[in-house]
Amino acid sequence: MEYTSPITGKSKRTSGVYHPYRNSKGEIVGVIGIVRDITELWLSEQALRASEERFRRLSENLPDIIVRWIPGYGLDYVNPALEKILGIKKEDVIGKWGILMSMVHPEDAHSIKTDLLNLGKRKEEIVRMECRMIAKSGAIVWIDVLWKAIWNENGNLVALEAIARDVTERKNSEIENSRLQQQLLHSQKLEAIGALAGGMAHDFNNILAIISGTTEFLMGKMPSDSPHLSQLARIKRSTRKARDLSMKLLTFARKEKLSVRAACANSLVLDVIDMLKGSISKKIVIKTRLADDLKKICVDTNQISQAVLNICINACDAMPDGGELTIETAMNEICNVSPGAASGVPGLYCAISIADTGAGIDPQVKEKMFEPFFTTKDMGKGSGLGLSISHGIIEKHNGFITVESELGKGSVFRIFIPACEVEEAETAEESREETRGVAKGSVFVIDDDRDFVQTMRDVLESEGFSVFFSYSGREAVKRYDELKNSIDAVLLDIMMPEMDGAETFSALKKINPSAKIALCSGFSEEGKASDLMNSGADAFVQKPFIIKEIIDVLSKLIRKG
Repeated sequence: MEYTSPITGKSKRTSGVYHPYRNSKGEIVGVIGIVRDITELWLSEQALRASEERFRRLSENLPDIIVRWIPGYGLDYVNPALEKILGIKKEDVIGKWGILMSMVHPEDAHSIKTDLLNLGKRKEEIVRMECRMIAKSGAIVWIDVLWKAIWNENGNLVALEAIARDVTERKNSEIENSRLQQQLLHSQKLEAIGALAGGMAHDFNNILAIISGTTEFLMGKMPSDSPHLSQLARIKRSTRKARDLSMKLLTFARKEKLSVRAACANSLVLDVIDMLKGSISKKIVIKTRLADDLKKICVDTNQISQAVLNICINACDAMPDGGELTIETAMNEICNVSPGAASGVPGLYCAISIADTGAGIDPQVKEKMFEPFFTTKDMGKGSGLGLSISHGIIEKHNGFITVESELGKGSVFRIFIPACEVEEAETAEESREETRGVAKGSVFVIDDDRDFVQTMRDVLESEGFSVFFSYSGREAVKRYDELKNSIDAVLLDIMMPEMDGAETFSALKKINPSAKIALCSGFSEEGKASDLMNSGADAFVQKPFIIKEIIDVLSKLIRKG
């Protein structure tokens, strides 16, 4: 009971045992009792209750999870943060342990159990760990946990207490930063490889130009019944294949502008199949259904071939145990209600379909498969760029791609590219050019590769041209100043030491502003070549070229002069 002391005026708490005192008649005439002052004890209990209440409020309002595990019982305390973060109610886990542990991500479960076992064996006093939990919703939650073991005076484990913080946002940020860093490193690596590939392709093309030109020159000198013609023809075919290979290297090495011309989709498909045959499993059967009524498409043939090839390779990778790869072409009229019409404007399209009999594509993968660097392949077996590059190429051609797939039943990729609208006019113009024949004159060949210069001399002189030549830009400028009135056209290599093609071009134009100059290079029409074309160069020919190609270019320049 509580009372106020009449002497000190202070409130006191007492505890007592009282007994009634009765007279001989059994009447209560008084009370006998023993009273003890428990004020200090009561105050201590009040302080303890206040402390426990403060801890309870702190624990229940804390955003971090707090749990306590008792050996032989399970969890005897969890705070509300457990439900907020993992979606599991307090009443579902009190007195249990397995439910919480079952929510640990399978890849982290072993290390968590090992750490807790070491903690329980006094190998560690405190254990800190990061792990993934699978919330009731299925979401992955990263938590940073601090576990502490509680021991009694006999050295027995009486409890494990833990506080866990949700660090999902930080971990996801770290993972994303790491992914972006890996992408950057990958991009830099690809850029370095691309630069190397471009340089190799340039040198390769210079060599091929000599082989190709000399081969054609010799074929022109041989009698029609010569047994060596077939051998030279093989060299010519091999040179063309090597040229195609170097073009692929150049395509990989640069973010190229489109070099558009009218082309037949069937021819592109057959070229891709030729490239595929030597690199895919013999267990994969390639089938084609090519339409006969195709209109031409205005495309960069190298890029479209690359886009189709990437998708075909992806389809073959989906059939590791073999299967069928079916490539079809057809004309499609796309209207507002056609599948995929939202991706392209209505009109007439050429469709290239690539179907496989592989495992199909998971819907979640399908959503991301055109993203750069996304891949489902093992480390080192794919860059995650193939489909992304294909998608970008098709979009640059004002086309679009649709994908149909069902798990266990394979996939069908359909590429839609607008049909040409100016095909007939362009063909007619080309025909007029062809009927004009060869305009012969004098040509000034400027190249630091002596073998290439000699090849061009042989080829051009055999076609009736007069040929002047120089092996350097400086020498060429001096000779041109002397011979400018005798020169009808110039064939100028762009990549030369000391005074390069750009400097030589400027110097020649200063001497003769109306000079007709055709550029040539083992690189494509990019960079310096593009700049020089914008500055007044008349033509560009990429090495290696066939004789007819270079003759046509020089003839056009001479006619213009």
